[in-house]
Amino acid sequence: MMSDLCSTINAVKIMFISVMQVMIVLFNETGMELATFLFNGTGSNNLDWFSKDRLLSSPYDDIESEPQDFFSVKG
Repeated sequence: MMSDLCSTINAVKIMFISVMQVMIVLFNETGMELATFLFNGTGSNNLDWFSKDRLLSSPYDDIESEPQDFFSVKG
């Protein structure tokens, strides 16, 4: 049983998924949509897709002109 689980985990690790876009949607506690961010996911990995350079659309007009302390998955 344990070897089956290890085989499955190893198979999942080597799976490749081609992602074109990543969307983050923020909701309030009642389920109302507050903000949507769209990122270019092409050629990205699990850490670098969330970056200012990959941001395609945002509800904030000043996101390009104003500095951010952090803009990454790692923080």
